[in-house]
Amino acid sequence: MLESLLILDLEQALGADAVLTRAIDRISRSSDASFYRKVPAVVVEPEAEDEIAAILSISRKHGIPVTFRAGGTSLSGQSITDGILVCQANRWRHVSVADDGQHLECGPGLRGGEANAHLAPYGRKIGPDPASIDSAMMGGIIANNASGMCCGVRHNAYHTLHSLRMVLPSGTIIDSADPEADTLLKAQEPLLYHKLIALQAEVQSNPALVAKIRRAFMIKNTVGYALNALLDHRSPVQILAHLMVGSEGTLGFVSRIRLNTIAVAPYRATALLLYPDLPSAVGAVSQWTEAGAAAVEFLDRTSLRTMTGSAALPDESTLSPEVTALLVEFHAADADQLTRKLVAIRTDLAAQSLVRPAAFTTDARLRAELWRLRKGLFPAVGARKASGNTVIIEDVAFPADQLCGALLALRALLDRSGYADAVIFGHARDGNCHFVLEQSFHTRDHVSAYEQFMAELVELVLSHQGTLKAEHGTGRNMAPFVEAQWGETATALMWTIKNLLDPEGLLNPGVILSTDPAIHIRDLKPLPAVDPEVDACIECGFCERVCPSRALTLTPRQRIVVRRELAHTQDEAIAEELRVQSQYDLIDTCAADGMCSIACPVDINTGRLVKRLRAEAGAPIGMTAAAQHYGMVRAGGAAAVQVGHLASWVLGESGLNVLLSGARALTAAPIPRWSSTLHRPTPLPSPQAGTAGVLIPSCIGSIAGQPRGELSPTTALLELSEQAQQPLHVPDGIRPQCCGLVFDSKGSTDGRRIAASRLVDAAWEWSEAGRLPVIVDVSSCAHALLESRDILPETQQVRLDAMQVTDAVGWLHHILPALSLEKVEAHVVLHPTCSTHHLGLVEEMRAVAEAAAQRVTIPINASCCGMAGDRGLLYPDLPKAALQEEVAQIHEAKADAHYSCSPFCEAGLAQATGTTWHPLVLLLHKAAQAST
Repeated sequence: MLESLLILDLEQALGADAVLTRAIDRISRSSDASFYRKVPAVVVEPEAEDEIAAILSISRKHGIPVTFRAGGTSLSGQSITDGILVCQANRWRHVSVADDGQHLECGPGLRGGEANAHLAPYGRKIGPDPASIDSAMMGGIIANNASGMCCGVRHNAYHTLHSLRMVLPSGTIIDSADPEADTLLKAQEPLLYHKLIALQAEVQSNPALVAKIRRAFMIKNTVGYALNALLDHRSPVQILAHLMVGSEGTLGFVSRIRLNTIAVAPYRATALLLYPDLPSAVGAVSQWTEAGAAAVEFLDRTSLRTMTGSAALPDESTLSPEVTALLVEFHAADADQLTRKLVAIRTDLAAQSLVRPAAFTTDARLRAELWRLRKGLFPAVGARKASGNTVIIEDVAFPADQLCGALLALRALLDRSGYADAVIFGHARDGNCHFVLEQSFHTRDHVSAYEQFMAELVELVLSHQGTLKAEHGTGRNMAPFVEAQWGETATALMWTIKNLLDPEGLLNPGVILSTDPAIHIRDLKPLPAVDPEVDACIECGFCERVCPSRALTLTPRQRIVVRRELAHTQDEAIAEELRVQSQYDLIDTCAADGMCSIACPVDINTGRLVKRLRAEAGAPIGMTAAAQHYGMVRAGGAAAVQVGHLASWVLGESGLNVLLSGARALTAAPIPRWSSTLHRPTPLPSPQAGTAGVLIPSCIGSIAGQPRGELSPTTALLELSEQAQQPLHVPDGIRPQCCGLVFDSKGSTDGRRIAASRLVDAAWEWSEAGRLPVIVDVSSCAHALLESRDILPETQQVRLDAMQVTDAVGWLHHILPALSLEKVEAHVVLHPTCSTHHLGLVEEMRAVAEAAAQRVTIPINASCCGMAGDRGLLYPDLPKAALQEEVAQIHEAKADAHYSCSPFCEAGLAQATGTTWHPLVLLLHKAAQAST
């Protein structure tokens, strides 16, 4: 009864669409990146401050706790609840840059990486730089006082804060940027106003407490509340705003954030330096710090063993068991300054006992690879864990003079506690140490062992004058130890602050402060073995930012959470509800584009899982026969598109879709909607002799690849190749060929294998056993062919490996230097498709466009458009949701023309934006014509 009244109140306040009560909605949001799990009673998605105030009022009325969730990348259990979960992920995304980039103002739902992308044109960035910055949202960055690899203490969220707009638990809204904010606070919250002044006086009158606070925040420290706010600021509103930083959603809701930004030093040099042992490496940290290194990352021997499979790393077999590494990076404003810095450190390098000579690199790709490996250490440990076990990351910090002894003691503690494979790494310049361990919670003995380890860890850290949480927030797993860190007086002060703002204790209870000494071993997340594709997932949430269905149904992480729930739940009613809801949310609306694998540090492809589930459910009838006789299918598809254009011209697009809707209802067949933005069929080119490469026109292009009134993209590609004096061979026998993508998306593994095997054999012959490169003109088809390797027989695998397969973008970039071009557009917008990302050709696509246009814009949020072949026509809400952020940026750009490299993507983009989208090859062809 209480729950139904709660839901009714929330629906009246927010509207029914913003209140999510289905099992799949609640369970999919029951996890964050930590090892805890709580299923919310209800999930709400408010859009305005008055709605937040209403939620807080309803929470008090019903005595139901509230937790605010941004990106859900929290590592200490800060963003889960069994009460009301307030999600900001698809809302609160306002962003503006002011004062020539000196300040950034945004909503809590903006991701940190997006913030930096908006600041990049100004040569600025936000101060915090956590490893999760591309996925973590600004609300969480503030709520956890995020720092990171380069920012240290000086540029963390607390120290770069300009102002906050906050909704207090009482519903009062205060903007600390308002000159009248203190007057408003005094009038609306007199008790809070005067108590903050009193607390400030109380602290400042206690020299021992002042010294403790100052000492605690000299190094990274996110244990408890930001008591330094009572020393750093005089105004009650400024004190309150800075108390909110690091408060983990326990004191109020932050609705608007304004940060002071910092300058970007664009020139960088990076080196992975190997030392013979841990003391040698730690001993060198101060030298690098004094030399001005922007980052000094510590990597123990176990970390190096985990970071395998990359050409950027040394040969594992050549390293002794004690070798320890520092990842050192220098930043500079220009190339000359960077050169001077590198010359200046030669003496330091000569004096150090390195295992191998130092090699600082300025190569962007190599540098990015080193940082990718470093940032992926946490999930990489997760990828190798035993099924059913969890992965725990802790972070502590020590004064510089304690770091070496503390790390040696920590290694010894991990080894004797059964965590010999745990990795230790961190921001050595700041004395900040992370360690990652694999833990089983299957039995009470396992839980007790972890409990004992935590007790010993607390003793170790405090004995080395360290802090128990450096940057991941107190959360649940360190809440029982706040008093051990701070002492009775300071902890009592924190309780006073908490009770002053949240007297009912309903905001994120159990986080930061708790009266339960065992809260860190309650509500532990079960991780049953479910699917081989996803058992390595630690639910970090890095995948969510690129998922086309993130604002419609589920993200890859949420799909995995639901699959795990189905595997372990004992509640058959819940299981049945999840099975029913999963058809649309988990399976039908997954674009299966695999972009999640690019964002995932351990390459988990949830799209591949969904395709397997579709196959298990049964592919549509006739898929195998269609693959065997694909020439007829290709011709039939082209004819269907022609008929569609004709019928749309006669009936109108809406009229035709009414007929198609009726046909779906009568037959229950998966008949796609029609879109007049689809291109028209492209006639297959006649066979041509060529010596530079083999062109395989895709079936997608021949079915719907030619924009109305424009040159065939295939013809344009052939003419450009001729002009570059690299003519392409167009073989006979193209019509029956298919890369297998269409069958893969429908769940027909047999159909995909038949099609891909046939194409590989044909391409092998046409390319003269791999001597000539193979160009598949559409990106998605080129990628699908390469991805088919694992399902092919061994003979075809060998042939595919020996061939050079690329798409039109890759080929255009290859011939670009040989072309005579004139810039024919002032400003164009590009949409790199998901396949362009997979093929690693985004920058090549930009370079091709820049050869023909004065200015090229790629939207910050450009990712998969959600069309996924005909999936966007079957489920039109998918591309609409996938493109909602990108569309706004496209309109804001006000470009002269728009280009992509896949016909169905161009159709989906045209539908979403109301503008015409062209194949990129036509832009280059126009530029080539203009130059003659």
